[in-house]
Amino acid sequence: MSTPFLSVRDLRVHFSTEDGVVKAVDGLDFDLEQGKTLGIVGESGSGKSVTNLAILGLHHKDSTAIGGEILLDGQELLTATERELERLRGNKMAMIFQDALASLSPYHTIGRQIGETYRKHTGASKKEARARSIEMLTKVGIPQPDLRVDDYPHQFSGGMRQRAMIAMSLVCNPTLLIADEPTTALDVTVQAQIMDLLKDLQQEFGTSIIFITHDLGVIADIATTSS
Repeated sequence: MSTPFLSVRDLRVHFSTEDGVVKAVDGLDFDLEQGKTLGIVGESGSGKSVTNLAILGLHHKDSTAIGGEILLDGQELLTATERELERLRGNKMAMIFQDALASLSPYHTIGRQIGETYRKHTGASKKEARARSIEMLTKVGIPQPDLRVDDYPHQFSGGMRQRAMIAMSLVCNPTLLIADEPTTALDVTVQAQIMDLLKDLQQEFGTSIIFITHDLGVIADIATTSS
């Protein structure tokens, strides 16, 4: 059998609190193959987002104890340095957060925020980053992307902001995309559009996707395996 692109073994994420240790994740195992979609389903507070923040290395180390093994394309993430993780985040692995309005900065244009990630990981010029931002907004279906690239997040609808978040996540063609309930706040029609968009982009880029949700119907539509 081929080696999985992402392998998680005996993952444990424990938080120190005033009331004692909270075992948010305790002994989780799963594998994800290249170009496939893993669905993680569970109620609020079950550890879905905690798991994926551990993969990205975004937990506060002072209050969090993380154990087990996370291998991304053969590289161990739990022992990686912060500098190594910074090179991987946005470049080889990226995340679409649940609340696009809260995740996007209100002070910068959509194009600048997409382009900033691209410049950081590729060394591109501002002109090149702007062109890449317009290209990605086109791919995610934003109308008149050459004009909307200069808009601020509050000028986008909820569905458009989520598309912009997807564009930002995919701007460097990451091989792993974590989607943390990206359709929760959207109406059914826009939700279906976002799902179709992720499928199309996965086929184009060959991206492996972890899709987090509490909605079994959504998972049934998009996942090739679930946990």
